[in-house]
Amino acid sequence: MKEILKWIAWVLFFVAIQGLVERQTMPKDEKYEASLQASLSKINEKSSTLFFLGSSRIMKSVNPNVLNDSLPDWKTINFGMSGNSLAQNLFFAQFLSKMPGKKVLFIELTKFKSEMPISFTYTAKVLGFPDFPFSYYQYTYVNQDFKSKFEHTEKMFWDWITKQQMGIKGLISGEIDQSYKIMGYTPVYESNYPHHDSFITRQDLITYSKGKVDLEIWKRIEEIIKLQVKGHLKVVFLMPLNYKSKDELALQIPIYSTLPSSLKWEYDDLFLKDIKKAKYLEDRNHLNYRGAMIYSQGLVKYIKANEKNW
Repeated sequence: MKEILKWIAWVLFFVAIQGLVERQTMPKDEKYEASLQASLSKINEKSSTLFFLGSSRIMKSVNPNVLNDSLPDWKTINFGMSGNSLAQNLFFAQFLSKMPGKKVLFIELTKFKSEMPISFTYTAKVLGFPDFPFSYYQYTYVNQDFKSKFEHTEKMFWDWITKQQMGIKGLISGEIDQSYKIMGYTPVYESNYPHHDSFITRQDLITYSKGKVDLEIWKRIEEIIKLQVKGHLKVVFLMPLNYKSKDELALQIPIYSTLPSSLKWEYDDLFLKDIKKAKYLEDRNHLNYRGAMIYSQGLVKYIKANEKNW
């Protein structure tokens, strides 16, 4: 009984201090946060909005200014977040699908990782995701058996405890990492990777297309596809241009190839040739400002060619 009471006391202690820790350790970007909330508040039944959901690759690749200047009938919002995976992207997509007006959700294809990055947790709270984080846990583990759910719930709990401990250490030491932006377009002007071998090629798309499709990920993708309503909600998947390892291609390309053309941006050979330059990379896995210009211009071309069907 004493052991149980001791555990309860520790849990209550961490819960009580959680608010203080999060207020002090969450990365601050209040100007962008206020701008984002203002943009979302203006969305109504007459709005036409392009939402981009993904990881830091989306953060650094999609320049909303280029799209807004070239596509006056649309408002572009970049929701790229450092560390996001397909799990967060699809959960976020369900939330945005309920927004009023006409919407196109561009979703980056990545691994499906249930662990929530700090940026996603913060954004979910800023935007007021209903019943968060429990709604996210329910979404993530819905297709797993009881044993798996229990194991993942236990892991989530200890991950949460560890984050709170790290936050407390940061408060004491003053060493809190706030070096990255929470979400949205983040241009980088450096070019620190002297090669272009990390860009996908036409041959990659052909070779890996014959691989096995991850059925669990495919089920999740089908869930968001089924929410589409012509003239109200459209979903488009984006294949990352750069990769760290061939394992990513083996997972992503079979899914990308299985998707019908109407549900993905298919890169043509000219686009792949134009963007495949080291000067367009910040590092192996991210485009820099110049690369983002090429990527965003490619998006404009794709959208103009397809928007009549949305």
